[in-house]
Amino acid sequence: MDQSSQERSALFAGEGSSTLALVIYLAITILLMIADRRGGYLEEVHAYAARLSGPLYTLAEMPWLVGRALRDGMVQRSQLNSENRQLHQAVLQRELRIAELERDLLEQRRLSGSIALAQRLQLEGLPTRVIDVDLDPFSHRVVVDQGSRDGVLEGAAVIDDGGVVGQVIEVRPTNSLVMLLSDPGHGLPVIDARSGLRSVLNGVGNADRLMISSMPLSADLEVGDLLLSSGVGGRFPAGLPVAEVVAVERSPGSAYARASARPLAGLNRARELLVVAEPLSAEPWPSTELSPEQAAPASAEPPQSSAAESAAQDPQGTEAEPGQDDSESAGQQP
Repeated sequence: MDQSSQERSALFAGEGSSTLALVIYLAITILLMIADRRGGYLEEVHAYAARLSGPLYTLAEMPWLVGRALRDGMVQRSQLNSENRQLHQAVLQRELRIAELERDLLEQRRLSGSIALAQRLQLEGLPTRVIDVDLDPFSHRVVVDQGSRDGVLEGAAVIDDGGVVGQVIEVRPTNSLVMLLSDPGHGLPVIDARSGLRSVLNGVGNADRLMISSMPLSADLEVGDLLLSSGVGGRFPAGLPVAEVVAVERSPGSAYARASARPLAGLNRARELLVVAEPLSAEPWPSTELSPEQAAPASAEPPQSSAAESAAQDPQGTEAEPGQDDSESAGQQP
């Protein structure tokens, strides 16, 4: 009994001392608060404590700040990647559109040049566009988007802003087949603009080279000469630019000379072409009829007359030319 009573007394004694200490601390705290309220003695202490506790708050907040920065960075990166893809697609579309506009502008310029060439030669043409190319390496042919419904005729000449491209060899209802000058089976009568020499320009299967294979060694043809369509045959109008002579070969052991020419038209580049329909004027192409000057040499020489006819036309008689037969001389005497 005595032992338990002593333990309880010690317990109560400890609780009382603790309560007293708490009351003393509270009183001191209240006095300090009143003193700070009235005199402001602890402001510097507060500021110093705030400065000391600031890094602690920052350190405690660091994981949240790092997490938010990572999240914002991921969101911004995703948005930037999406915007970059959109801008890249927009740039590609703009570049494609610009390329299409530049191509259309070049085609319109070439077509305008073709129309101007046709008007200068008083020709009527039908604008057309290349829609297909023959893949056979041994034939140079293209398909254009105009046919019999549009008034295209078989054998019509096809030109661009540079000159002759070829001729229509097959007409379909909605499109036509055009044989280019470079086709090995194509031949075009041409005339030298400088000397007036007439020849035939043949394709050799090369879009950048044409050939004149048979002409006399003394033919007046030089490098740089301009070859025009002569109009012989009536299919090509006379005066269309065709090619420029780039080489002339005259081999002493050969009976003929050869010449190479560069076509003036873009045989493998042009897309907008002009199909020549007919002259704008009612007059035929100059090549279909001979001019009086061209016809004069054929009719200038009078027909050969016999000596008897000459004597009959001259009643007074003339002296016989040397070399006449005695029988003719005798027949002219009365």
